[in-house]
This record gives sequence, C-alpha cells and structure tokens, in this order.
Amino acid sequence: MKKASCVIAVLIMMMALVLTGCGDMAGGATVFKVEHDGITKTITFNTDGTCFAHEKGIQDGIYGDITIFSGTYTGNPKADGILTLTVTKSVDFNNYPRSATILTNENCPLIDITPETITFVVSNGRISGMGTNNGRISGIGANGKQFIRQ
Repeated sequence: MKKASCVIAVLIMMMALVLTGCGDMAGGATVFKVEHDGITKTITFNTDGTCFAHEKGIQDGIYGDITIFSGTYTGNPKADGILTLTVTKSVDFNNYPRSATILTNENCPLIDITPETITFVVSNGRISGMGTNNGRISGIGANGKQFIRQ
C-alpha cells in the first residue's frame, strides 16, 4: 500500500509539472514574424514587459543569426491596439567586422543607446508602423510587409 501511495504521489507531481508547463506556454511570450528577402525577422514580447527583435538568414552573402535590438514595451501584444517600445540596446551595424561571413551577437554585440521610442499598431494580428525616421532602429522594417502574430 505504501508503494502504491508513493507511485500515485509521484504521478500527481508529474501531472502538476506538465500542467504548469502548458499554462506557461499559453500565457507566454507573443511573437510577430515576417519573411523578407530570405531573412526571418521576429519581434518577441515577453510577459515581463521586455522585448527584442531578431533576424536570421542570408543577406549579401553574410549569414546572420542576431538580436537586433532589445528594450521594454507597454500595451498588450495579444490584442489589437497600440504597442509602445522603448529600445535601449541596439546592434551597431556600422562597426561589425567587415570580413565576417557570419554575424551573431558575439561579433556584433548589442550596445547601450539613447532610448528610442517606436509606436506600433496591432490590427488583426499584424503589426504596422515600423521603425523611426531619425533613429537607429529603422532597420527592423520589411519594405511594407507586415509582421504577423504567431
């Protein structure tokens, strides 16, 4: 009887862990994605109010797998409305190793920048309003293509 009780207790604990994991996935990060010229671009909004943009693919013969910027946001990325990002770190593409055939954050790290604000409009699961005209963050755009919530 004692053995059966231990087995049941272990099974209950395992189920609790599994259900907790499922709950985290359902309430976890929100990701928007676009494919553009062979590059996958994503913007991830974490539940703790932080966000980052990432690019992966080949452009001009250089393979990149790199976080482009990071910062914080306000608004609800899971619903239609306004998202306001405050970008505090960005890649400095003016100073990456020119001989590199692979770009990662190891050879092209995020650096602290003067905070920049970007306002996005989320409508029907899509983001519009990419980038700033006078800041460093204009590179996240996709030439008119919209990021789609995954």
